[in-house]
Amino acid sequence: MDEKDKEQIYQIIEKKVSGVDLGRVSIKEDIVTVLIAFGLVVGSSIIVIFPFLVFSPVMTALIISNITGILLLFFMGYWREEDKRITKKLITGGLTAFVALIITIVTIVLGG
Repeated sequence: MDEKDKEQIYQIIEKKVSGVDLGRVSIKEDIVTVLIAFGLVVGSSIIVIFPFLVFSPVMTALIISNITGILLLFFMGYWREEDKRITKKLITGGLTAFVALIITIVTIVLGG
């Protein structure tokens, strides 16, 4: 491709891109997004740590905490999937939970 063709293509693209409105996100929406994300992280941390405050044997609390964490990750994967099909959502949630299960098993094997 010679320079003349490249310049024409560049001008066409530049003309089309200048008409595209990318929109703007207000500071208020940014702050709300950050606060929601912070709340979800802190909330899920409390849910995972809570069994250690309630259940006496540490292994029982660890098992309950792991199950809770895996379920939370399943729901996060399910919710994160933008496709409307339930099977796609279940697969994404299942894969996210499966990764958490692998991490749990490896942690138990290496730690125990």
